[in-house]
Amino acid sequence: IREAVATLAKNMEQSALDYPVAFLLKPLRRHNETRIGAWLQIVLAHSDAVFGDEILALQGGLAGQRPSAEYLEMMWKTSSKLPMMVALRIERDWRHLRPQAAALEKTYRDDPMVLNALLKKYVSVEQFEDAERCAKRAIAVAPEYGVYKALANIYLQQGQHDRWEDTLRESLKLPSEWLEKSRVHDQLAKYHMERNEWQKAVADADAAAESGAAWAMLTAARCHEMLSEWDHAEKLMRQASENYEDSAFEWMLWCYRTGHGDTSAADECVRKRFDALDAKASPLTLDRVGVYYLMRKEPEKALAVFDKSFNLSRAAFTGMHAAIVADSLGKGRERDEYLTRVVDAGKNLRPRSVGGVYARLAELLQQGLPPGNMKDFDYAQV
Repeated sequence: IREAVATLAKNMEQSALDYPVAFLLKPLRRHNETRIGAWLQIVLAHSDAVFGDEILALQGGLAGQRPSAEYLEMMWKTSSKLPMMVALRIERDWRHLRPQAAALEKTYRDDPMVLNALLKKYVSVEQFEDAERCAKRAIAVAPEYGVYKALANIYLQQGQHDRWEDTLRESLKLPSEWLEKSRVHDQLAKYHMERNEWQKAVADADAAAESGAAWAMLTAARCHEMLSEWDHAEKLMRQASENYEDSAFEWMLWCYRTGHGDTSAADECVRKRFDALDAKASPLTLDRVGVYYLMRKEPEKALAVFDKSFNLSRAAFTGMHAAIVADSLGKGRERDEYLTRVVDAGKNLRPRSVGGVYARLAELLQQGLPPGNMKDFDYAQV
């Protein structure tokens, strides 16, 4: 990247630096602070301060959540030619700009900002042929993963799965500064996983897992598991759990679920992470601790953790866990208290929300449990 910046410096006419170029320069700044910083100062000097203020007001919400036609017209009078304004108007004022769309596409055929705006708008109004044309032109002008993905999704929405996959694979020829290449491989792997095409899936999954990202390793582990390659699958699960705090739980779950792997080592990995938790652990983390104790067949500890989590979050999911564990321990009074709290928490929630569904389930349980009768338990509603 530093070599590319040096090459750019030799060939670039600094007087041509304008606002859209800033979006290309900013990601490079950390590679050459002095040179890129100086270029951005030139961009600033070449910018329209009035238009800049109008953009800031728009982005900051000062112009309202949905800017009025009058505000957009004011910006249009400030500048009707800057690509940013044209793109903004395509996004926000399509009703008035639609008759000019063909002319704008021709005028700005070399500007990725306007082409991308047209692409997104055409997709939103399901003009897929126009969207495909803009996407292909944007790729020719400034190829990037986002545009390839947009083009692939156009094909997907039309049921052209082969062209969707071919487009994504074509994007893999681009350089990848972060995890773009790995995400494409992961997406392709999951596509084949949904179709039980595990040999095809595992090739892309392994390519994604080379990045070391937890989500990629978990996908690859699933592929190897489905191919009965247990050692390879566990290796990936172990790496994900040992390297990433948020995935510490995954290896242990995998061992218990599949009946394979070093369960003791996986338990120890989780326990070390849980022992390091402070008193401010989040409800989500506490829920995981509770499940850990359930798998370890330590329901008393699990109940204590679920109780703490429920008091913090009042989440119906957690409350139901607490009620079920209390019931398994023969603690009928505590079970009934949890169920009542789940019902109360869901009173003002939509019936099909998580809390609303669990509240209804808790009501059904209350009807069937003593002093009620299981004859009154409505299995059909469950």
